[in-house]
Amino acid sequence: MRVTPGIVSAQIASDLQRALVALTRQQSMIASGRRILAPTDDPGGAAQALTVRSRQAVNAQFQKNISEARSGLESADSVLRTVAETVIRAKETAIQGANDSNDATSRQSLGTQVDQLLEELVSLANSRDHKGAMLFGGQESTVAPYTVTRDVNGKITAVVVNARGIDGQTPAEVSEGLTVQTGVSGTSVFGASSDATYAFSVLIGLRDSLNTNNGAAVQASLDNLTVLVDRATLASTVVGTRLGWIAALEERLQDESVVLAGSLSRVEDLDIPRAVQDLRQIQSFYEAALASGARLLEQSLLNFLR
Repeated sequence: MRVTPGIVSAQIASDLQRALVALTRQQSMIASGRRILAPTDDPGGAAQALTVRSRQAVNAQFQKNISEARSGLESADSVLRTVAETVIRAKETAIQGANDSNDATSRQSLGTQVDQLLEELVSLANSRDHKGAMLFGGQESTVAPYTVTRDVNGKITAVVVNARGIDGQTPAEVSEGLTVQTGVSGTSVFGASSDATYAFSVLIGLRDSLNTNNGAAVQASLDNLTVLVDRATLASTVVGTRLGWIAALEERLQDESVVLAGSLSRVEDLDIPRAVQDLRQIQSFYEAALASGARLLEQSLLNFLR
């Protein structure tokens, strides 16, 4: 086949183009720090990297879920501690009021204290978490779980539970196949409204017994008050246990995140010193191709002029 100056020129241009593409790709790899810029660079490595990145996304979502769950549980834990303190104070007041040395005036003074504790307990029962959701409202997160009825003097005479329910489950997925309850059942803390140990009814009864100087009724309320203390303490313990569990799980997910980052690095990361060396070699080839191409084109032009 006869090699014409046009063929030589086209071949030189093609060689230079390939060298330039290789040079540009090598520069891009060094700039990004990655050896895989497209799936065609390493199909197996690209597939492995995709798997790792997918797992990283799942891991990050679980950590986010844990962070949200922890914030909600921390809010509940703080409120439950105060609930426990409130019912303990109510029991201490009842013990004091059950003493027969008290007269009517002394018991009325204690009744006023219990009335204040009742107001505080209702306020705590309608507490919100860090996002504004009702802590003890179950899935009814925007509606107050407890509503009060007052007499003409403004004193609470009854506390009514939200008719839509307060015990709906609010689970958060914190790992594959694992969930944690982020809310606390109002019933588990304050009791069912139909039960004799319904916290608000117990405090209302204690207040009224103190105000009417009924020492026997005050004494009879002590067992129910003990139940309230035990129930609030248990609820606080349950929430504390959940917090400890998700803290351990979060630590495991953080460790897994480090492992995944290392796996991705091994698949994708570029050996920079070697890549720079390769770049210099490709650049040398490109410059050599330019020089030799120029000489060939010059000789072909001289042959044409002769």
